[in-house]
Amino acid sequence: MQVKVTFYGPLKKYAKEDGLLVELPAGARVSDLLDHFHVEDRIYIIILVNNGRVDEEEVLHDGDEVKILSPIGGGALITPAGSY
Repeated sequence: MQVKVTFYGPLKKYAKEDGLLVELPAGARVSDLLDHFHVEDRIYIIILVNNGRVDEEEVLHDGDEVKILSPIGGGALITPAGSY
């Protein structure tokens, strides 16, 4: 099966081409796709499949569009009000 993959922001280092078509075996999961690109620090990424947010265990289907983004705003932790 083929899926269309686009990396955004600093993650473009894994595939500089937008809308890259990747061949994967039937039943492959998002984690298999991330392994294909040797993606590191997976805890910090956001994954969208067909514009819906998913985790690494999501099973992919032929023709899916996968977007892989880094967190917005630099990933700083927000301190609750009154806990300074």
